[in-house]
Amino acid sequence: MRRVLVLPALVLTVVAGLLPALAARADAAEQAPSGTPVVVIGDSISSVGARDRYRRGATGETSTRPVVWWGRLAELAGLDPQAMLPLTEGGSGYLHPGAGTTSDGRPLCHGTTFGQRLAAVRAARPQVLVVAGGRNDTATCSGTVRTAASPDQQRRGIRAFYAELATLADEIGLPRTQVYVLVPWGTSEAFSRTRLEREIEAAARMHGLTFVPVPNLGRTELLDTTHPNDAGGRRLAQAVAEGSTITATLTGLAATPRPVTRPVSVRASTACSVAEQADARPVTWGRAGAAGLVNAQLARARRTPLRVGPGSWLDQALPAGASIVAEPAVGDVAWWPSGPRAGLGSGEHVAVVRGLGRGGLDVHVVESGPTRVCRRTTYGPASLPRAYVRMRATRGTPLGLVTGVRAGRRSVSVTGWAYDPDAATGRTGVRVTVRTGGTVLARRVVAGQYERFAVKATVPARTARGLRPGRKVQVVVEAINAPGTHGSRSARLGTRTLRLAR
Repeated sequence: MRRVLVLPALVLTVVAGLLPALAARADAAEQAPSGTPVVVIGDSISSVGARDRYRRGATGETSTRPVVWWGRLAELAGLDPQAMLPLTEGGSGYLHPGAGTTSDGRPLCHGTTFGQRLAAVRAARPQVLVVAGGRNDTATCSGTVRTAASPDQQRRGIRAFYAELATLADEIGLPRTQVYVLVPWGTSEAFSRTRLEREIEAAARMHGLTFVPVPNLGRTELLDTTHPNDAGGRRLAQAVAEGSTITATLTGLAATPRPVTRPVSVRASTACSVAEQADARPVTWGRAGAAGLVNAQLARARRTPLRVGPGSWLDQALPAGASIVAEPAVGDVAWWPSGPRAGLGSGEHVAVVRGLGRGGLDVHVVESGPTRVCRRTTYGPASLPRAYVRMRATRGTPLGLVTGVRAGRRSVSVTGWAYDPDAATGRTGVRVTVRTGGTVLARRVVAGQYERFAVKATVPARTARGLRPGRKVQVVVEAINAPGTHGSRSARLGTRTLRLAR
């Protein structure tokens, strides 16, 4: 099997780090060979001459180092990997300058950013461009000092890069659809990946570029927590091949083309089980929209669902104690910024994970759309979730308190607050019981208006005939645990003893 070699013509990735950033930009433009079929802009995940931390688990020799993921992608298309020019540099990104060379012991912030390599892209005039990165943009550089990058800095830097890249593509005759953008990532800082990927995907799509969703690489596919081993490189290449049209494009450049891999969005979709369908009933959904089914499923999977309201479901989930995870488990939530298939709408979409297939290239979910029809769906690489969310565990017992009890001549009015943390809808049932001795005089059950409730329990006329005016009664107030969720049958919010009015 062919290995990806570092040719003398590819010394850009080393030379760029030896000079100040401005000089590196000029030198890159001079050294890039004109008419290169494929150019890859990236960080150490896409680097052939990787840094020491990337060689962990290998000897560091070129012959034994894992074949870089885009080399595997070239093999899938029958393209010689030596036709691909890597403009890659460890530690670099949209905002963050890389390390340049490490031979002089200098740290990060001495190399180039992705944007500073666009001059080399202009000189190379590729037929296909791959931009793979974002992992290093949790930080930026102030001079030679690394500092945390704010969301606003990330947004502005990413948008500026893609605006410049789109203009450049038009100038050199590179079809925008043949600019492929992805965000390869490992197991660390999954939350940062989701935030950055949202910005990168939005900027790339805004300019008509092709965004390719790829899964997080798992622990068995990494040399550390970031860099792929051979298995990770193969899976990343397969995800890109099945998640986009890139292999068809590369095959057209190959001397010995291979069968074209077509993008795979949905592998299967079948009706839900009876229990899953029951969760999708309108009575369970309430005002929850598409997230209602997810909340009902989460209750069964011992995860705390969210109160569904205006704004982004994901943006509500994180402050409520949810966390974004790199490796999902059954019962986690799969999240997309927009519907991953026809009929799911353009807004964000959520589903419950049933499992993964083919090493995470496929994900099996339970979901429902605007029609509230429950489906079991298997999504392929072209429609992978952009985040997996794990909700905080809960006992599920309702909470609340009584704020007021007032007695009439033959009635009792109660006000207060009640909340069932793992109910799928925004209404929690409240039961008020009025008794004297062992006799129940009145009982009333109502659903509160979201958390707040006001209940009036009236003693029936025939029961009230035997009551003396001012009779002492006991009032018991309970919050009812929603059917099918966790917790006890009900939670007693308070007991009051008072006299009926005279």
